[in-house]
Amino acid sequence: MRQGKELNGPWRMMYSLKIIRKENIFFRKDLRVGEDTIFTNKYLAVADVIYMIDESLYYLHNNDGSAIETYNLDVNRMISGKLQLIQAKNELCDELKQKGIDAYELWGGEYILSSVQIGYALAKDKKLSFAGKCKALKSYHLNSLVENQWNRLKIKDIIESKSIKAIPVFLLKINWIAITELMLILFCKMGFKIS
Repeated sequence: MRQGKELNGPWRMMYSLKIIRKENIFFRKDLRVGEDTIFTNKYLAVADVIYMIDESLYYLHNNDGSAIETYNLDVNRMISGKLQLIQAKNELCDELKQKGIDAYELWGGEYILSSVQIGYALAKDKKLSFAGKCKALKSYHLNSLVENQWNRLKIKDIIESKSIKAIPVFLLKINWIAITELMLILFCKMGFKIS
């Protein structure tokens, strides 16, 4: 369906209750974010047949003040939630590996971009000191599961993107946390947005 990419968004799919019950698939209540990712990818991994239609049957509307928007405003909560989700994804990969499915590579890009997202959110935080921002970014960026994905990323691939948005990715790749955070703070002051 999307080769080599994770699928989340349960709102975009219809599911067989028979498969959900047979495979004991459920939304994890212990996750602050990403429970839909775990549910959907586990379901898709065990479904024998998947159909896709190329027609919009409804539209998703994100509300101001939604759970995800509120979550993204609290950087420490975001870091904690992302680390919980990484652990859940790792557990799902271990579970799927027993069924002959290798899903470890699905998450790499997300882990890497989350380092930048967290750095940017910290740059906008007016309460934390610069040292506190660097410490918080390190707590996510230097997590062993996140580091494994960063180790797979090649510097030449970052440079070849030729985008200003690649600068924080490059700086994080070489673990220049303080320089990255300083640059993201400057980006914020200049009104530059990273999405």
